Amino acid sequence: MIAAVMLCVGVLSAITVISASFKAAVQGSIVGAYANQPYVVQVLDGSAEPTLARSGSFQPIWQKTGTAGRGDREVPVELRYTPPGNRVPAVVKTGRAPQVAGEMLISERAAQLLRVDVGDEVTAYRPTPTVLKVTGISRDAAQRDTAALTFLATPEQDSPATIWVGTADPFENAQLRAGIEKRQLSARTIRLVASEEAAGAATVVLRPIRYAVQSLAVLSVVLLASLMLLLTRALRRDLDGLRAVGMAGRSINLLTARAAVVCSLGGAAIGVALSVGGLWLGRDFVSRQLNQDWGGVSLQLRATLQLALLVPAAAILLTALVAVISRYGRRFSALPHRLAAIAALGATASSILVIVVGGPFQAAPFYLLTVCLVVTGVAWRLSAVGVGHGTSVVTRTLARSLTPLAMLAAALVFATTWYSAWNLHTSLASEALWRPAQPAGSLLVNGVGAQGRQAIIEAYQQLGGKRFSRYQLADEQTSTLRVTSPSTVTCLSKAATKNILDVPSFCYSPDQRSPLNIIALSSEAATGAFQVDTELISNNQVGLLDIGVPSGTITYAGTTPATPSSELGGYMPGAVLSPASPIAVKHHLRPTGYEFLVLLDMSNLTPDNQAQLRSTIRRSAGAAQVAEDTGFVDETGQRQLSSMAALIGFGVAALFIGGLGVAFVGSHASIRRLLRDLGLTKRRRFYLATRFSAPVLLAVVVGTGLGLLAAWMSGAHDGSGFGWAWMLPGVGGLLAYGSLIANYSRTPNRNEA
Repeated sequence: MIAAVMLCVGVLSAITVISASFKAAVQGSIVGAYANQPYVVQVLDGSAEPTLARSGSFQPIWQKTGTAGRGDREVPVELRYTPPGNRVPAVVKTGRAPQVAGEMLISERAAQLLRVDVGDEVTAYRPTPTVLKVTGISRDAAQRDTAALTFLATPEQDSPATIWVGTADPFENAQLRAGIEKRQLSARTIRLVASEEAAGAATVVLRPIRYAVQSLAVLSVVLLASLMLLLTRALRRDLDGLRAVGMAGRSINLLTARAAVVCSLGGAAIGVALSVGGLWLGRDFVSRQLNQDWGGVSLQLRATLQLALLVPAAAILLTALVAVISRYGRRFSALPHRLAAIAALGATASSILVIVVGGPFQAAPFYLLTVCLVVTGVAWRLSAVGVGHGTSVVTRTLARSLTPLAMLAAALVFATTWYSAWNLHTSLASEALWRPAQPAGSLLVNGVGAQGRQAIIEAYQQLGGKRFSRYQLADEQTSTLRVTSPSTVTCLSKAATKNILDVPSFCYSPDQRSPLNIIALSSEAATGAFQVDTELISNNQVGLLDIGVPSGTITYAGTTPATPSSELGGYMPGAVLSPASPIAVKHHLRPTGYEFLVLLDMSNLTPDNQAQLRSTIRRSAGAAQVAEDTGFVDETGQRQLSSMAALIGFGVAALFIGGLGVAFVGSHASIRRLLRDLGLTKRRRFYLATRFSAPVLLAVVVGTGLGLLAAWMSGAHDGSGFGWAWMLPGVGGLLAYGSLIANYSRTPNRNEA
């Protein structure tokens, strides 16, 4: 048992530690890149930068793509620098941080490419050459392959900073708050940026193990239960031996409980220690597989303690259960078959209640489960049909004693089959209706300034990206112009409302991703062109609403000709036009420094280049909102839930039900010996076993069929299909059924009681 608990807890702890360490690496990388300051501010309008500089609470950071060379070697690198006297925006791995101008930290990747070490000199081109002395090696925990130089230097003339970081809350400064409200500045807390980035990166990279802990925790309990059931016979001999030497029943119980507690807690402690210690020793190898660079490992104390106590608690309870079965094993076959009636009545009452509250479709799983339990509960009566009179009584008695096990198998297979099929169908149906909220395979940076945008574009093109689009948000201090569908304008006219807050919800079409969207400006757009989200156009017309600020009064509602564009809508602006176009002039649309940057070739980059570009975006546009299209992503995890339910159903059916079957066989050793002594051959005993264990087979077949029918009756019948995972619980049940027959038909040993 110690080995089993150690294995289960060790695997679960390892997955928890890997997940926590991955997120901690991303968060640590962001905090280090922002010089361990709590706030980041980005300048969207250059006129607001002097106000930010005068505040005295923020330090500027410049980030550019450039080159670095030493001797005849020259490599592309990221250049990050801040004026002397400020914190260095990097994490020191070895050596020390720069203290004066001309000193720098170099990333491990850049040091390898340039073949330099602490004390060497490197020339950085920004674009003017600057000779820098290496004082240390920096670590980017989230991106091992980053080639970067971080140093102290006086900024070049007329070179605005990429971002500003500081200790003061910009929202509490009246002048900075005014700049934020005018969209001249954008600001966020580093903690929020780090948390969002860690969660987003984990969703993409750790998606395969999203529900691994929950699934493996259930399977661990099943594994322990099956092991305990297999040890029933050995434990019975041990208990009989203790009673034979005169030990009292209470003392035996205390001894058994003490042994279970010591073994399970000891195994859990060893498992946690081995997994955490092993990951700490192998952190470089593990993090390298994730393209990260861990300085240590992160231990989620609460989650680890839960796992370290859950599995041992299950082991202790299972040991107590097995001890009871071992003591009263000979009565195991006498479990009351009235359980069938009790379970059927309970399921029937539940189904009636759900029908009254939610309707027949919501209650389909309940009343079909009732049918499943009733059929399984009376199946023992038919097991002896066609069997000779001499063995019919034995067959019926054994089948009757198997009724509780068969009903348990039926309920398990039914529930996991239904849940797996229903979730996967829902996921497939959602995929069929899914529409991307931005251009396929693109990455959107919403709210980036000119310097951050330039750094991102340079890195993007250097990594192989070609196509991108950029838009500017219009100044909306006095009014906001929104684009909508012509039907919405007509609906507003009929509703006779003049306030945008009073517009009836039925005026907006549920089929449109963004029924009321912003209008962006682009200097690259033709003067007479008006490109609009395809979903908002009807008969080559689109609706326009001019809304007063802050009153919300609609001052203009009308339609105008437009050209459809499939790249707009959703997270993207609803329309794009030139600042010199007639519509922009008529409605006084003037560009601000607030920009949308869309990288259209993001999905065409290699995974390593994508990760490197995300790292650049984190550093160059910390206050921006980032959205990436990676194809259909089931945010509710319904595919994972379906697979998890199917896997749990397979494991529980094969291991636990199989283990109960083995315990059942062990409790009937005397009957098996009697059948052997009466001259029944192994083949005849096999035939007999197939007859009296028929309720288990029927439970698996009926549970699988009715589970699939329940999913169909619950609304999963639009043709999207159910996949194949729903079959796993039934397969596990068939394996348990086969194990039961094989064990019962074999010749009993002399030691079997």
